[in-house]
Amino acid sequence: MKLLKSNKSLITGNKGQVALFVALIFQVLFLFFAMIVNVGLVVHHKINLQSSVDMAAYYGAMKQAELLNSIAHMNYQMRQSWKLLAWRYRVLGTAGDQNLHPYDHLHGQIRSGMDAEYSNDPDTEANRGNFLRPPFCITYNPFNESIVPEGESTCKKTLDPAISSQIIRLFTPPPVIASFIGFASATRAISINMKRAALSRCQIIGPYNYMTIGTFMLAYQLDQYVRRVSIARISRSMSQRKNDFFDINGKSVKSGAEETFMRNLTEANKESSGLNFQIYNGLAHNGCGNIPSDTEVPAPWLSEIRVFPSVFYLDLNDCSNSGTTALKYTPKNFDLANPSNVDSADNQISMPYSYFDGTLSGQPQLKERIKYIAQTLSLYNDKYRFIVGVEKNPWCQAYVGAKATTNPKIPFAPSDLTLTATAFAKPFGGRVGPWYYKNWVKGTFESTGGIQDRTDNQLPLRVKDLATLKSDAQFFANPLRIANYSKYIGDPYGLTSWRTLAHMAKAFFNLSPKSPYRTVSAGSTNTDSILLTPGSYPAPRLEDWYTIGEGIELNKQKDILAWNNDDDKISGMRVLEVAGLAPDQFDLAYYSIEPNYYDNYYKKLKEGLLPQIGLDQSFLRPDLGARIGHPTLEKFSVKDQVKMVADISTPILDFKTKLTYNVLNPVHVLTSWTNKTLFDYEEAPEGYFGSCQSPLISKNSYSDPQEKSGFLAKGESVPGECVTGGRTGYSVKIVSKDLLFSPVKAGGEANAESTILNPPNDF
Repeated sequence: MKLLKSNKSLITGNKGQVALFVALIFQVLFLFFAMIVNVGLVVHHKINLQSSVDMAAYYGAMKQAELLNSIAHMNYQMRQSWKLLAWRYRVLGTAGDQNLHPYDHLHGQIRSGMDAEYSNDPDTEANRGNFLRPPFCITYNPFNESIVPEGESTCKKTLDPAISSQIIRLFTPPPVIASFIGFASATRAISINMKRAALSRCQIIGPYNYMTIGTFMLAYQLDQYVRRVSIARISRSMSQRKNDFFDINGKSVKSGAEETFMRNLTEANKESSGLNFQIYNGLAHNGCGNIPSDTEVPAPWLSEIRVFPSVFYLDLNDCSNSGTTALKYTPKNFDLANPSNVDSADNQISMPYSYFDGTLSGQPQLKERIKYIAQTLSLYNDKYRFIVGVEKNPWCQAYVGAKATTNPKIPFAPSDLTLTATAFAKPFGGRVGPWYYKNWVKGTFESTGGIQDRTDNQLPLRVKDLATLKSDAQFFANPLRIANYSKYIGDPYGLTSWRTLAHMAKAFFNLSPKSPYRTVSAGSTNTDSILLTPGSYPAPRLEDWYTIGEGIELNKQKDILAWNNDDDKISGMRVLEVAGLAPDQFDLAYYSIEPNYYDNYYKKLKEGLLPQIGLDQSFLRPDLGARIGHPTLEKFSVKDQVKMVADISTPILDFKTKLTYNVLNPVHVLTSWTNKTLFDYEEAPEGYFGSCQSPLISKNSYSDPQEKSGFLAKGESVPGECVTGGRTGYSVKIVSKDLLFSPVKAGGEANAESTILNPPNDF
């Protein structure tokens, strides 16, 4: 009985029911488990795909930003080249005046009431000594070995308003009759022959002034030409293809972005048979990438700021009375369109002097030199046109998109599972340079406005159509055509400032060891030093500019500053020229300036991108002040310009209490956006803007990166020369696609919000 009871469950089947339920539930649980694994793996691979695409887009935008930084700095180099021309014309060309110049070089003092930036007098030529339109005159001491004997000046009446207002003749552009001729290699022989010529000095003054200021203009024209073409070719390269472009090293950005993408993929994504990767170059969008056929014209998202500068030079007429007080001082311009100046015999451009062919007909080299200058400077020649830089269209935004699809093999997942990810990144925070005007209407190819709307109120008038200028008398008569620039925002005078002219001229005259009012002590010359010992500078010499007008390929040093060609060493004039073109407060506000352009951009462009875009190395120039082939000066960059200004501040020029607009610390160029820390994108703390918190450069003083050991290996560098702290140029950020379709206020305060011209509507 007990046995039957104990086996009752076996007979009735009441036991084992749980096992059946477990077996059934296991299938359900397994399905849930598989679903969890499946969803987890899908999410994992999807996150990995999105992160990889983000990094690829960031990589592309980073390469785009690097090229924008190169363009921005080249644009600033063009600004500096313009500043150099204006400085040479207004400072050197007026310093010989003995009557009205703020600095009285005969007595070694600044005239009473003229050590001021501003003047309470009406801004007229009568009150400002015609500094608004000064005729250039270089035939005065302290230029040693010049055609003017010691103690004599032919420029003493240069700024006499009564004379200048009576005789100044405005000019029209010279016609291009002869083709572009090569650089006259016998320039030095020309000047020597001029000095030795059995002619009165009166007859040589005009040609000498013309040749000197013409050489200055020619040096500027050739310098800005190579920089302009480099900017044009780089921008065109950035906009040629929607699916790729070359980086600064001349390599495919798509290849680099794809490698970055692949290196970050999971094995399942990487081994996917349906793997596909694409990038999108926003600057090649039809709205901004329709590249002109002229290879020297930039992409449509850049617009050249073309000007029509006017430069006067001093001539002495009626040389039959040479040596008497009856000489007539005649400020002239490059008036070569006058029929009286054309040689009817060969129908070629002749000298801009009615007496030249008669009196100086025995100087064929001089005649050819002046003809060369006249023909090269022709403003009808679009190849060598004058521009002061480029402006970037704000309605064309730079960005890079990346897109990828995969179908990874995931257990328990459908075989046709496809994952897709898209990302966009864009450069931001940098500045190519200021617009010429303060407004930019969407759909126009350049900024717009009136004279009062100019960003730099001291720049010459902008030229739009040269064909209409010949009949525009008001344009030709406007003194705003004279070379000038603002030193700080709102600068009302530029280089017509009494204080600027006074202290620059004082420094110039104190360079000469013959100056009785020399305020710098003598010292030994160190030819291996970037900056000579104060007081040891060679005296100013006209011969120091013999080679600055050489042709592009002939100028192996890529240098247009003064240089002691006889002794092959630095000259005092070069130091002052650097001081005249170095960064100032206006530059800090409107330009992205790279302190070490040579290491960070120049070498990479020269060895990488340049050959890819069809340019040889002669079309790439370093910062002004550099000299290719020189053991010390070849790497000369903006940081060295700033250091030179700081070094001469006490003995030569007072940049601390008088000319306070100059930059004395290279970290002050670090004015672009910067994050708080490497992983913290909140607003940077106070003190980061225009400063550096890293060991590379001290916050309060200049320091060469190599002086701080243990941070960077020798020869290495970083953009801006600062790892943690202020930055220069463009940064990069990931953005939403929706942002690129959203209205933005990009054209200035006077323009309403609108969408950009190049949204990714086809990606």
